[in-house]
Amino acid sequence: RFACLRRDLAALFAGYYFAELLSDLTDLHDPHPKLFDAAVITLRHLGDARLRTKRVIRFELACLRELGLMPSLDACSHCGLVLETDTGPVAFGAATGGVLCRDCQPGQPHVLTLSAETLESIRMLASPGPSWRQTEQDPATLGSVRETVGAVMSHGLGHRPRLWPFQGV
Repeated sequence: RFACLRRDLAALFAGYYFAELLSDLTDLHDPHPKLFDAAVITLRHLGDARLRTKRVIRFELACLRELGLMPSLDACSHCGLVLETDTGPVAFGAATGGVLCRDCQPGQPHVLTLSAETLESIRMLASPGPSWRQTEQDPATLGSVRETVGAVMSHGLGHRPRLWPFQGV
């Protein structure tokens, strides 16, 4: 059904990764039709190596959104203050659920510092529509996005997914 998975080892590993996420994040008899549709659509298009990493990240973000684990990308996840994030680095709490203002950052666990480019890339990849395909990210930014989304996913699961290291940038 997904011919690219038979021809491309990296695509196959991405498919296995999706199966792991779906198995670990959902319960039996707890339907998530939007998540199933996102998985099918993503699996169909994994043959395009140029967009594969972005597709994997978009699927991870779809999982987080559908299951109510999507991090806050615009307002402080602790106090709700809307942040000006285009001015420079921003604190991001994987355990607290998103960006943090300067007042809430101290004492929070698992805080990462994200560049404005990384945060904007996460927003763009989380947004509906095809605009994510036309935007080019440098490998460092895409790697930072990968690490950030992976940290949120790991926190939601309670462990790092076994197949996460095989999802390269």
